[in-house]
Amino acid sequence: METEREGVELNDGEKGGHDERLMEMLRELSGKLGSRGVARLLDTDRRTVRASLDSGELTRRMRVALERLLLERAEAEAAQERERIVAIVQGMEALTEEVRAVSSDVAALQQKHEQAIRVLSGRLSRLEERVTAAQHERVEEKRVNANGTDTPHSVGRKPPRREHPDIVTREPAPDDEEVYGEAWPLVDEWRRLWARHPQRGKGLAWLIDDERILELEVAMLREHLLTLPPETQPVGGHRRSHLQWREAALLRVRRERAEAERLRWLRRVLTLGLWWE
Repeated sequence: METEREGVELNDGEKGGHDERLMEMLRELSGKLGSRGVARLLDTDRRTVRASLDSGELTRRMRVALERLLLERAEAEAAQERERIVAIVQGMEALTEEVRAVSSDVAALQQKHEQAIRVLSGRLSRLEERVTAAQHERVEEKRVNANGTDTPHSVGRKPPRREHPDIVTREPAPDDEEVYGEAWPLVDEWRRLWARHPQRGKGLAWLIDDERILELEVAMLREHLLTLPPETQPVGGHRRSHLQWREAALLRVRRERAEAERLRWLRRVLTLGLWWE
């Protein structure tokens, strides 16, 4: 690759420095390969190599041969660098796919465990409420018997029925389990989640609670035909619209929760487990 061919003008200082680097390269090659080996490498004759080495000056032919060798080496190094970059990119893509697969498996396992925990928590809560109610009944029975103003049978008397038993309230009442029937576990869990769930929040924990609240509301509307707060009158024919916007919100929250879980696990992998939340 001659300077004239490139169309680049070098001043005397630049040309001299370039020739010195080429001459040093020629001496290094001669020390390793000998003049015969250099001649074969540069595709020239041995006398041309010896002439440049003896005089310390490069002939035009020798300069072109050395510059061609430099270009070939630069192209080989560039090809190796491209291969290395491609391998790194492919490795990152494989790692990303693996992270996605792990994240999906962990999300499914986490959802399964959370569902089991919610069921057990609901059963425990109902058991505690029954024990508390039984204790209150015993205390009240003892008080009534001591005063002699009533009989034990009047203690268990049922309260009057509600005007709209299909309306869910955020405040608990003694007859909730009787009024809501099969829907009572859903109402009970929904109340406990609402008590701790802010209207606006962020983070994976908030999204998980928000998703569960919407699941409970959809089930109460669709399967048990209940009316939810803030409504204070039965929704009747408007039930479908109440159900539709909650179903749309549930799909959105599920997408946001899945994305948050993928980001969390990706950060954990990329930081070697040092990042958690």
